[in-house]
Amino acid sequence: MKKVLVDMHRLKYNPFNGLYSVCINLGKALAKIPVTDLELEYYLPKKDFGIFGPDAKYTEHRSIDKFYRFGTGKYDLWHVTTQLSWYRPFNRRTKVLYTLYDFSYLIEDAGNVKRNKRLLAQTQERIDRADYITGISQFAIDEAYKHLNLGNK
Repeated sequence: MKKVLVDMHRLKYNPFNGLYSVCINLGKALAKIPVTDLELEYYLPKKDFGIFGPDAKYTEHRSIDKFYRFGTGKYDLWHVTTQLSWYRPFNRRTKVLYTLYDFSYLIEDAGNVKRNKRLLAQTQERIDRADYITGISQFAIDEAYKHLNLGNK
């Protein structure tokens, strides 16, 4: 059975935030799917343990985990659910599914070239580490292809 960690660390923030909404809705949708060949584990704040049901598996999010987290090698796949997340597995064996969300800043704040270059560089670093790429919308995927190197992911 394959083990998958789904990063839901954004649940620690404002519930009226867009990324919070994405995480909570993704988690609820995943919890409804009958899965026999995967073991899903949700990485989230301890206060939210149980949010996807009492039978779901949970791992506590800690801010220090962005620097190092022991035991990430036990996962076959780590789903990075936020575009600029600092949380990742600290080994190469664990595959990474990386979700692209938002490139609207390139249009809405086009004059802020320095910031936009920095955000694109950070996104590219995460793409380079990822084994698989997905996007929340066709717009996100199209913008990523315009501004980043997705390779054959």
